[in-house]
Amino acid sequence: MGELQLLTKSGNIEHKLTWNQENGEKLLLAKKLFEQYRKKGLLPIGEAHGGGWKHIFTFDPDLKRIIFMPLMAGG
Repeated sequence: MGELQLLTKSGNIEHKLTWNQENGEKLLLAKKLFEQYRKKGLLPIGEAHGGGWKHIFTFDPDLKRIIFMPLMAGG
């Protein structure tokens, strides 16, 4: 089971979707959302089931969680 989350600049979850390997429709929707968010310039990080986070560049249905965060401007 995996989860895709879209965070706002304030850190709130704006959108959340869960998928599993057996549900092809949800898996396809998660992949489409991943691609849409990447095209918008959002930063995806993935959490493995064993723990640990990493910056990801492609959809990986084996991840426990994928979080998209907007880029922040420093000042």
